[in-house]
Amino acid sequence: MAIAELTTRRHLPTFITMIRKALISFIISAALLLSSCSGTERNFTVYSDKAAVAELVNLFNQTQSDFQATFVYSESAPPEERNPGNYDVVIANGLHSEEYKTYFTSLNSLRSEKYVREMYPELMQAAILDTTLTLIPLSLSLPVVVSKEEIDTGKYISWDEMSDLAGEFNREKEDSLTNTGFSPLWSDSFITAYYNSRTLSYPREVEEKEFSGFTEISEGIKNWVIETNGSLERSLAFSTKYRYIPDYRLIENGRIAFTVMPLEEWALLPDVITRELHARLLNFEKGLETTRILSAAVPKSAGNQEGGLYFMKWILQDSTWDSYLTLISRNRDEIFGFLGGISASADLNYEYLVKYYPWMKPHVPRRGEFAPLTEIGAQWPLAWDRLFLPYILEILRNPNTTRDFSRDYRNWQLLHPDPWKM
Repeated sequence: MAIAELTTRRHLPTFITMIRKALISFIISAALLLSSCSGTERNFTVYSDKAAVAELVNLFNQTQSDFQATFVYSESAPPEERNPGNYDVVIANGLHSEEYKTYFTSLNSLRSEKYVREMYPELMQAAILDTTLTLIPLSLSLPVVVSKEEIDTGKYISWDEMSDLAGEFNREKEDSLTNTGFSPLWSDSFITAYYNSRTLSYPREVEEKEFSGFTEISEGIKNWVIETNGSLERSLAFSTKYRYIPDYRLIENGRIAFTVMPLEEWALLPDVITRELHARLLNFEKGLETTRILSAAVPKSAGNQEGGLYFMKWILQDSTWDSYLTLISRNRDEIFGFLGGISASADLNYEYLVKYYPWMKPHVPRRGEFAPLTEIGAQWPLAWDRLFLPYILEILRNPNTTRDFSRDYRNWQLLHPDPWKM
C-alpha cells in the first residue's frame, strides 16, 4: 500500500506537468489564433479616384495603432477590382448622386461631430438620403476669376459684373479683336459652373427633358459671345491668333482682361506670377457654384465596417487636417488645401485653410453663400468631362454641329459600365 501510494505521488508531479504544458500550449495557440483574427479585423481598405488620398492614408497609419489602412488607387487597380463596393472606405468625386447614396451605410452616429455641424448647409443637404447621413463631403473645387487689376466688386465677382467689365475692355482694329475681355470658350471651369447654375437636375435632363436644357444653355453662351465680342468667328479668330500662351500671360501683357480657372490651379501657380495678378471667386445668381465635390463613404457591402467607420471619424477631427496641411505644406507646388480644394466644413477653412494659406483669408465662403447643388447622376463627373463638356465646346465653336445628346449618352453608358454594378 505504501509502495502504491509512493508510486502515485512520484508520478503525480509528472502528470501535473503534462497538464500544465498542454494548457500552456492551448493558451498560446488560442492567443495566436485571436491575434490572427484581430489582425484581419484591424486591416481595412480605402479606395479612391484621387491619388492625393494616399498621403491621408499614410498619415492615418502613422498617427494611430488601432487599425491599419491600405490605399487602393482606382487608376492602378485591375479592371476586375474597380468596384468601389468591394472596399471599406470610398473617397471619390460624384458620390452624392441619389443612386449612389443608397449604397452607403448610415453615418448618423457622426452627426454630433464638429466637422459635420459646421458643414456648409448646401453640402450637408447633398450628403443626406431621406433623413440618413450617408457620406461626408471633404473637398470642393470652385472657379476663380483672374485679373490684372483689383476688382472693386466686394468679396466675390458676379457673372453679370464680369460680363460688363469684359465688354468694356474689348478693342478692335479693322473689324478684328485686338483685345478681348473674356470668352466662356476659354475655360472648362467656367462652362461647368455656368451649366450647374442653370440646371436643377442632370438626371431630369436625361430622363424627362432629353437634354433640351443643354441646347438652351448653349444658346445663352453663344448669344453672350456674339453680343459681347461681335461674333463667334471674331472670338475664335482672336483665340487662334493670341492664345498660344497661358491666359495669365495674356492678362499680364494686357491682351485679355479675365480668365477663369479652378481655385486649386490658381493656388499652385508660382508666386512670381500670382503676386502680379488678382483672383476672386466667381459668383452666380443663386450663389457660389462648385465644379467638383470629393466625398467619403462606407459601402454597405464593406467587409470591415468597424474599421471604415473608425477612419471616417478620424478624418472629421481638426487635428487630422492640421497634421495633413502641415505635411503637404512642404510640397506646395503639388497639391492645394484639403485634398485639392477648400473644406466642406466652414470652420476648418476659417481656422486651418487661412493658417496655411493666408492669402485665402478674404476669400473663404461663409455658410449660406453656396447655391443649391445641382442633382447629378451615376458616373456624372466622368460623363461630363469625357462626353458632355467636349460636345458643348464643339457646338459652341461650330454652331452647325448637331448632336443627339440622349443617344450619345446611352451609347457612352454601354461603353462605360458603372463600376458600382460590375
